[in-house]
Amino acid sequence: MSRHVSSRYLFETVGNTRTFRHQSCINNQIFECQTCHNIVGKNEPYSHHWLNVSDNQHIKLSLEEKKLLKRIELQRIQTFFLCDESARSRTNEFLLEAGIEAVPQLLRFLNYGANRLEVTIGFHVTVLGKRMYCESTPVIIGNHLDIKETVDMLFSILLEKIASFVMVNHRVPLEACAIKRIKVMVMRQMFGKPQIPLQYRVKANTN
Repeated sequence: MSRHVSSRYLFETVGNTRTFRHQSCINNQIFECQTCHNIVGKNEPYSHHWLNVSDNQHIKLSLEEKKLLKRIELQRIQTFFLCDESARSRTNEFLLEAGIEAVPQLLRFLNYGANRLEVTIGFHVTVLGKRMYCESTPVIIGNHLDIKETVDMLFSILLEKIASFVMVNHRVPLEACAIKRIKVMVMRQMFGKPQIPLQYRVKANTN
């Protein structure tokens, strides 16, 4: 159940264009991010990949999706659940699907029109017939390009905390746990200055 996660941004120049791509590697499997993809002229500044675009959210919402997002905003809905009530052997697959697709997609959807998100993730865990809940500390996401790395980080931290707890208190490994329910709490913040991706922020501050 342990996750080995790495991530990288790729800039590939072909002819007169430069393509920006984002890849994640989880347990030796490479996944192409369908959201973090952009093409600019080869001589344009690298910052144009995330700042000089017509839609800085990199997603398009249908009318129904915009209505749903407006309803979420008006009703101040901040808590979302992902559930899988299948057998315990599905835990690895459930966490992998949630970490790669479901949670990042949810956050990109909620990030539409917002300047930043405050995100907290919690795992409902069953171990030896007992139920427990483990929750992360709130994390601020200031740019949509940081969503995938933030989800990877929170999942990894939570799994490490759970592994340590069950080993100390129940003398069993993480593989003895079943995780069928994930809680995602999101506060959409509409005001504030947009930020460049986290890994470039230090470079920008030192230039």
